[in-house]
Amino acid sequence: MKKVAAFLTAFTVFVIIAVALHVTAVKVQPTENRDFGYWISSAKDSSYELLAKNIGEKTALYMGSSEFHHGLKHSYNPSNLFRKTDLDLMCLGAAFNQSLTHAITVGAVGPKLTNKKVCLILSPTWFYKHRSKQAGREFLLRYSSTCFDKAMENDKLSAETREAIKTRKELLLGESGGKSDVKAISKALGKEKDIVKTSCMWIGNRGAEGTGHRGDGAKDEPVKLDFSSLREEVESYGTGEGFTNPYNMEDRIFNRKFKIGLDGYKNKNANLSFEESGEYGDLQIFLDVCKEQNLDVLLILQPMNGKWYDYTGFTAEKRHVVSEKIGKIAADSGVKLCDLTNEEYTEGFFEDAVHPSKKGWVIINEKAYDFFNS
Repeated sequence: MKKVAAFLTAFTVFVIIAVALHVTAVKVQPTENRDFGYWISSAKDSSYELLAKNIGEKTALYMGSSEFHHGLKHSYNPSNLFRKTDLDLMCLGAAFNQSLTHAITVGAVGPKLTNKKVCLILSPTWFYKHRSKQAGREFLLRYSSTCFDKAMENDKLSAETREAIKTRKELLLGESGGKSDVKAISKALGKEKDIVKTSCMWIGNRGAEGTGHRGDGAKDEPVKLDFSSLREEVESYGTGEGFTNPYNMEDRIFNRKFKIGLDGYKNKNANLSFEESGEYGDLQIFLDVCKEQNLDVLLILQPMNGKWYDYTGFTAEKRHVVSEKIGKIAADSGVKLCDLTNEEYTEGFFEDAVHPSKKGWVIINEKAYDFFNS
């Protein structure tokens, strides 16, 4: 009896806490809040309801992956740099976001977009041939059933495009190593959990600076960014103190992640390839979703750290395959592509093997800024 009583007590406490969290989360849900767009969070794009509530008439989409989480403490990360302007951006991206998750999100929120601009930062590492084997597990981490359901209801998307999303989604979830029952997965990642999880994480972000609710007026006059000055500010970044290793990385990261066991990285990536990848097809789905909703798209292809990948045996010739393939997809789809792979040896562009540093973010954001203001 004591065990039963203890179980019932624990269960009752759990229910009370769950209800309290839900009520609290509902009360703090951001609505028509510009800061929500500049909040960098892996949870944010899991909830269609909260995304929809925070898209205004001028909101444009700035999409990518793990790079958004790098440089959050300096002023050049887009969440800090663009917050000071009059741009209203919904920044979406975390580790393991790739083309299909973003295609589903754009398919869900597309009808809400009065501002038709969408910028997607592409990471070459999405397109590794070997990555196809783990694509299902990575997709599951960022899959949103609420966005998927809304995308399937979007009659602006053709039946063919919706079927392509559905078929690819079911294939990846089936390969995810998780539950094979798609309905069970959808339920686990359903509407209520998404709202509560995202809202609870938002509570800890409420102190972020910015203009807050649209219509309240900016705390400061919006600024027009001068990228000539910004480039001058970071021109010497990547040389001297903080960049003494020969691999064009910040010393603090190189020493922590790569210095120990450096010899083991020599030619380690010699067998990597961009020749074949399911990600190319997913990118085409993303572009089809945008085209069918008359969205204006800019693709920004990031470079890889040339000095590091040369050392690991993944040569420039092999790396540039992704540039050629994405260039053809963009040209065939009639979308703008900014190929930054020519920056692969630029001193100070990277903080590590693939993620942008201060200088890298200035270069990337200038391309996005010009696009959003065109």
